[in-house]
Amino acid sequence: MHPFILHPNYWPLQALSLAERRAALATPEVRGSILSKPPNYSQLDGVGASIPTFLLTHWARDRKRGARIPIEELVENQTRRTAQCYGLFDRGVIAPGLKADINIIDFDALHIHAPRLVYDLPAEGKRFVQDITGYHSTICSGQVIYRHGEATGKLPGKLIRGPQAAPQAAASIGT
Repeated sequence: MHPFILHPNYWPLQALSLAERRAALATPEVRGSILSKPPNYSQLDGVGASIPTFLLTHWARDRKRGARIPIEELVENQTRRTAQCYGLFDRGVIAPGLKADINIIDFDALHIHAPRLVYDLPAEGKRFVQDITGYHSTICSGQVIYRHGEATGKLPGKLIRGPQAAPQAAASIGT
């Protein structure tokens, strides 16, 4: 069976109860995801990026009624399983020989702020952005690229095209 990418704002999901959404997220073939520019939602670019944080805060930390989802399961779904879904077998796991982007998170301080409207696009175009606090650092290819929500100016990443095979030494890790 091919994995199904679950986007929380996909219209059929809006009718589901939280218990039904939890069941969908707990299904091995389902991957939580974001859409960088969903059709007809380009003005919400910055809001969609809060979805991975919402999955962590709501399902692993803050949920009071109903079952939570273990943080380990959510992180695996957002890293290894999603990378494999897109054919990126050289990342998604912290292991020798693999690419690893790492977020250092203050889990108790993780917070999604209310969306706000900014006018930072060409021709005074506007969009919604949503700030998130609680991410201490983001490390890409061994370099800190974000610290306390601020870019450091380091840009070690690169554009990739198509599937990425795992290095031979690490091919069996995470499967």
